[in-house]
Amino acid sequence: MKAVSASYRASDFGTRDSQTITDSKHFAFGAEAELANWNLSSSLIWSQNAIDERYVGGYFRTKEFTDLVSAVAFDPFVEAGKATPEVRAKMKSAIYDGTIRETSTTLKGVDVRGSRDLLQLSGGMAQIGVGADFRKMSYKQQASADAKAGVIYNYSAVADYDMERDTKGVFAEVMAPVLKGVELSAAVRYDAIDAISDNLKSKTVGKDMSAGTYKLSGRWEASKQWLFRGSYGTGFKAPAMLDIAQPLVSAGVTASSYDCPFPGTDACKPGKLQYSVLSGGNDQLKPEKSKQATIGFRFEPSANLTFGLDLWQVKLRDAVSGVTEKQAFGDAAKYAALFTTFRTPAETQDYYAFKRVSTNIGRTTNRGIDWDAQTRFDSVMGKVTLGVAGTHMLKSSYTRAGTDDVWVDSMSHYGENAAVTFRNVARTTIKIDHNKQLANTVVFKYRSGYTDITQTVRDVATGKLTTVTLPVPSYMTIDWQMQYKYNKGTEVRLGINNLTNQTPPFTLRDSSGHQVGYDARYADPKLRTFYVQGSYSF
Repeated sequence: MKAVSASYRASDFGTRDSQTITDSKHFAFGAEAELANWNLSSSLIWSQNAIDERYVGGYFRTKEFTDLVSAVAFDPFVEAGKATPEVRAKMKSAIYDGTIRETSTTLKGVDVRGSRDLLQLSGGMAQIGVGADFRKMSYKQQASADAKAGVIYNYSAVADYDMERDTKGVFAEVMAPVLKGVELSAAVRYDAIDAISDNLKSKTVGKDMSAGTYKLSGRWEASKQWLFRGSYGTGFKAPAMLDIAQPLVSAGVTASSYDCPFPGTDACKPGKLQYSVLSGGNDQLKPEKSKQATIGFRFEPSANLTFGLDLWQVKLRDAVSGVTEKQAFGDAAKYAALFTTFRTPAETQDYYAFKRVSTNIGRTTNRGIDWDAQTRFDSVMGKVTLGVAGTHMLKSSYTRAGTDDVWVDSMSHYGENAAVTFRNVARTTIKIDHNKQLANTVVFKYRSGYTDITQTVRDVATGKLTTVTLPVPSYMTIDWQMQYKYNKGTEVRLGINNLTNQTPPFTLRDSSGHQVGYDARYADPKLRTFYVQGSYSF
């Protein structure tokens, strides 16, 4: 007799449901003063966001589930949904309901600012502003006792961590109306960001980072109707704390099934299957640095009609991203460092696992045109505000992961980075203020179509495998909201998102989660949804 192993999808145990309970607290205190012609202000901030993540359906307890298997209490070959009531009751008794992890992020900060008149110029008074800020950000995570004890079947507990980082910055800005209608400004900033303190392991992770940045801008009011503007500047962004210092932990499985990355070795799975994914930080990450430029205009022929257009470009160096699973499995020899071995609690041996860690991929260049138009007029229903705004992308390219000179792009197609840059994104808003209390708003949201990923599929007519590249059509939804102000402090909002119940466009993409047939990053699968919101201030 020869042993046979097989994978079992526990459909009759129900959908895998989780619940996230968020508790947010925010406190701010500010003060203002005038001293020696300076306008001074300062603020203190304390903010915390705590999360309790729970499993509430579809996941089961290790002992109860293995007891069912050992007792042959259910037949895995029975078609999903056709188990007897007695068997379903036993399955229900094995479902886990409880907390799997608790996390919190806490921000403490202080800001100090000052401004004053500098000198009189032909166009008006020049002004200067200076300031400094300090931030302490902390991240904490703790797996539940059940998660650590293996109570949840085939669940790898998340890693505990307690880390924090300090950031400091100083800045100054000068605004100079050099001529009537002509204004120039210059701003400089210096940021210093400490290495991360890992309080659980009593060590620092990563390196101290610092950089100076600047921005030059100008505007010219050629007439009451025409305004021209432009800017050029540099940027600096440190990687997120978790991108640097998060421990390597289990993060589910690959979105698609793959052949073994290293055929003929002991850690291969049979055939084409999903492999485990591990996520973690990279203590060698460098900060992103950028150069940005804009030039544009605004045209206002009347108080009720405006139009604007801005050409912009952003060049990024040492962009923080990562190698996709499709890239890694497609060229495992090149990305061998991103593979390790791992064994889930339910597996009997080590198998290959993909390490999803952030890296500095090289350079990116994005260029586009932002445009908007707005008009206001009276109607029999009330005051109407009609606005249209959008972005037309001209360029969106990036260097292939692991290179600094091989450029690829995702413009209007599913790219190597498992993402799409849409050529056009637009939004039209129609708001009618019926009176001071009641208003209705309709919003049209549009994304242009794109070319989907090339996939190998089975032709149901011939039974043979073939490759297809589908066109993904454009997508538009309509949202509606009614706003009613009962009094100065009380407001109620009723709304419907996706009023016409448009389904997401069909795609064969195989990344960013396990949803099939649509891309949840670009279209909401909830379809038509209703909501009620209210606010009360005093």
